[in-house]
Amino acid sequence: MDATKGAAGGRVTGASKGGSEAHRKAMAYFDKKLQENPKSLRANHHQAALLLREGKVDDGMAHYATAAMAAPNDILVRNDYAVALSKAGQKRDGVEVMRSALMIDHDNPGLRNNMAALLSRKGDYSEAMVRGGDRCSTTLLEASHNIVD
Repeated sequence: MDATKGAAGGRVTGASKGGSEAHRKAMAYFDKKLQENPKSLRANHHQAALLLREGKVDDGMAHYATAAMAAPNDILVRNDYAVALSKAGQKRDGVEVMRSALMIDHDNPGLRNNMAALLSRKGDYSEAMVRGGDRCSTTLLEASHNIVD
């Protein structure tokens, strides 16, 4: 297998952080759950996070997409998927997924703050300030842009 590819052929970035015994047990547990039900919302959601922790970006994103399709109104899945997309360099896609979460729960402060951070990562500071409300300032958003990268 190519050293830059994950188990399903997806790209791998960064150093593997999945070496702990707890991580291996969690992977085995969710692998089993996914064999039982490949469309399981929670198993796909958790497996996505575990795979991303290992640096298996494409594999993790595939699991987030499956979880989002399994529960289209689950804002937690959409939030996590959006943040993961942005961190993986797919900033525009991350913003669009976060927009879909905000369509479900427009007034959710966590979603609004995360949308402001994602917009900031894209350099859309004006819209980020609108999304973040009164607590945002250009300086704060520029600082969060540098921290999140």
